[in-house]
Amino acid sequence: MKKILLSIICFLFSIVALADSVVYVFKDGNYVKSGYSMKGKSLNDLITFLGYNPGMFYVWSIKDCNIEVCFKILSSDIICLISDKDLGSNIDQVKINRILNDNNYKYREAYSNYQMESDLDDGIEGKYLTVSFIEDVTHQNIQNDQIKDVLNGYVYSFRDGIMVSYTSSDGYNKWAKEYKNSYVFQRIKRNAELHHKNKKDIIDEINMQFEYMANIAYSEIDKVRNPRYNYNYALLYVDIYCPQIKLSDFNKIVNNKAVNIRKSPEYSPVMLFKGKKYFFNFEDLLIRIE
Repeated sequence: MKKILLSIICFLFSIVALADSVVYVFKDGNYVKSGYSMKGKSLNDLITFLGYNPGMFYVWSIKDCNIEVCFKILSSDIICLISDKDLGSNIDQVKINRILNDNNYKYREAYSNYQMESDLDDGIEGKYLTVSFIEDVTHQNIQNDQIKDVLNGYVYSFRDGIMVSYTSSDGYNKWAKEYKNSYVFQRIKRNAELHHKNKKDIIDEINMQFEYMANIAYSEIDKVRNPRYNYNYALLYVDIYCPQIKLSDFNKIVNNKAVNIRKSPEYSPVMLFKGKKYFFNFEDLLIRIE
């Protein structure tokens, strides 16, 4: 299923689309008028008409929704443009690039890793991600039933010409990939490298931090800058939500820096970390913080 934001954009565009909206499709090196009428039609209708499954595109809107650009998933390759103004009989690549640049199109911002993995999951379930389509969008050839996606950091596996699974080629999960070039990623990576020497352990720590980060309310997220947390999103999540996690997981989050301060008939054990007490039951599940 497409992201909710995409659905809203498509819905709003379908309302404002006029009978004289112009659709431009790629042909002989340019984008030319197709003659396709958008009156009473959705973007999914258009994409299907052009020979694609509706799960094979994402949409990016340009200022005031004057132009909608439909891209092939996993890429910045354009399927078509829909404009409420006539841009001429054809648009060359130079003008296309100018349109994108002038409107600040950035692939990583227009197409998130969250949406990417959602599209991959839907495509695998729907069995419409073919070798030919994935070769087209990745600009890579299949070898031993696999295609390596250099741009996005995935390896796709196929059976009988259809994608059946994907794995991260760099080891990072979708949340970490989303922030890979950010300051936050560098801080988390630096913290992980302070506690681990093995590359796999460092990647696992980074992935864990971003998994917890994804589940913290936006209103609480800035607390991670506090020296208590120092970008340890996992610890922040524990302190805010007191989830029933195992003692072993808690120790992993605090890099085994917590101190066991007592055992009692009521709690076993009680851990102390940076001034807070963490109470565990006899099944070693966190049940209370003070």
